[in-house]
Amino acid sequence: MNAYLMCCHLGCEHPMQLLICDKCKCVIELSDPSIDDAFSNKASQFGFNITNKVLEAHGVCESCVS
Repeated sequence: MNAYLMCCHLGCEHPMQLLICDKCKCVIELSDPSIDDAFSNKASQFGFNITNKVLEAHGVCESCVS
């Protein structure tokens, strides 16, 4: 989707993972350092230097499932 989303935590930089509902377009922002670390570590195993990182996962939110 590569969509721009303004972070709710203005003025701070942190890892961001997005859960995006394909039905209602609700976006849940996560900031889990363990996910970020695992992704960065895997990239470095391939000699890849990440300069910008936003992970997006698409699916259906709890409200739209029922």
